[in-house]
Amino acid sequence: MVKVVVGWIFPAVVAALTAVVALNVDAQPAVSKGVATGVALAAVQATLTTAALRWSWKRSSFWWVWAAGVLLRMAAFAGIAFFIYSFTQLSFVATMTSMVGFTTLFMVVESAVCLKG
Repeated sequence: MVKVVVGWIFPAVVAALTAVVALNVDAQPAVSKGVATGVALAAVQATLTTAALRWSWKRSSFWWVWAAGVLLRMAAFAGIAFFIYSFTQLSFVATMTSMVGFTTLFMVVESAVCLKG
């Protein structure tokens, strides 16, 4: 039960609360929408990797799946950075800072939960 709460619900709740606060703060729309977008992208990444880790938990490929999740996040950072910078009006710094920060938080939490056993 603890794995479910921490691995699935924690990222969703933290992302939702942060997005609500970011959208209601008196800031430029590009900044507040950038923070909300970054947090939402981090939550999606966390959900996908948590699902992959749970799927591979009893398999011999667990460590490969875990490492691939880290590498895919690096590729996602690069792709999203290019897209945000080239094609949107979102604040690049706000989007990338929130996405990288929350992705790191969620990755630490999911790794701790999944590797705990």
